[in-house]
Amino acid sequence: MTEVQSSPQLAEEHRKMFEKIAEHAEEMKLAEKEHRKMFEKIAEHAEEMKVHSFDSMVDQVLVVSATVYLEIIPVCEITRS
Repeated sequence: MTEVQSSPQLAEEHRKMFEKIAEHAEEMKLAEKEHRKMFEKIAEHAEEMKVHSFDSMVDQVLVVSATVYLEIIPVCEITRS
């Protein structure tokens, strides 16, 4: 493997190497694009979870408030009578 390569052989090897580098660069761009899409979806889902969590909390507060109103208010009215 110590033989000296001719200039056309070297040029061909360089061309192949640059093609591989270009392919890898394109793959990296695609991977980065997919990563960005996934990150955006994660952010969207996180926001949806916050909204859902808030809605769930509000629902629970309303249920407790209704229960308190239905149970405590009549008791107060009975004791006033």
